Amino acid sequence: MQTLRSVAAAIALVAALAWAAWVATGSARSESDPVRQEMTVRVMAGEGWRVADQNTAPGVLVFGVEVDDSVRSDDVARQIVGQTGAAQDEILMYFYRRGALGARAFERIQWIPSHGYSRLRF
Repeated sequence: MQTLRSVAAAIALVAALAWAAWVATGSARSESDPVRQEMTVRVMAGEGWRVADQNTAPGVLVFGVEVDDSVRSDDVARQIVGQTGAAQDEILMYFYRRGALGARAFERIQWIPSHGYSRLRF
């Protein structure tokens, strides 16, 4: 039993070191690598908006986007999809008022390559 624990600990250590080296070098394994996307997406922002939260699943990106009152969420959605959408099956963008990320989203915009954009207001 002790040997099994030692092997498991060694595997976990090697995996952690490999991940740390990969992050430090910034080398991506592929364009659709969710870890790489998360690193890239977290810096997305524009005049009056910013991506404040992001989650990934295979083929799907989910964003929490903070916006000022003067910003049109459909314009922001098009910018986000333009930067990230080519290899995705679906992108969901939940919009929050600036500084209210913990509150309920006021709108969700979904993008699917075959159907384009759809809006749901809460």
